Amino acid sequence: MIAIRRMSPVLVLVALVVGLAACGSSGGSNGPASSASSAPTGQPSLSGTKWVLQPDSLGVPVPGAVSITADFTESQVSGNAACNNYSGGYTATSGGALTFGALATTLKACEPAVSAAEQAYLGALGKVQTYAITGDVLTLSGEGGTALLQYSRR
Repeated sequence: MIAIRRMSPVLVLVALVVGLAACGSSGGSNGPASSASSAPTGQPSLSGTKWVLQPDSLGVPVPGAVSITADFTESQVSGNAACNNYSGGYTATSGGALTFGALATTLKACEPAVSAAEQAYLGALGKVQTYAITGDVLTLSGEGGTALLQYSRR
């Protein structure tokens, strides 16, 4: 069980939505033959990779001095969400399916523009369904294959 301490109501909501989305996509009684793994695309593993968000992919202004990052280990993701650090679990398949578990964040006070970018970023992570790595670019996509976030390898 993940303990969430002193999180703002918005971040608690994001964590709950992401957690529920992960529960809903666990494959249920379909087991290993779920649609996410039935047509593998041969995506490389995210484990051991480090990325920095391409600011223009977020859809809201990202202040110039802000760096949004994602660092993946075998089953955990962590990074900077614009102002606060975040971390949590994820599940990915070689077929390109990707879901994030509940994410915990620190609670620094942020400037309004930075907070807006952070909320947009964490909200987008909650909508991610697939990933694709092409060269030094990671694209996280949502429903219907719509690109939500794009990163450069760091």
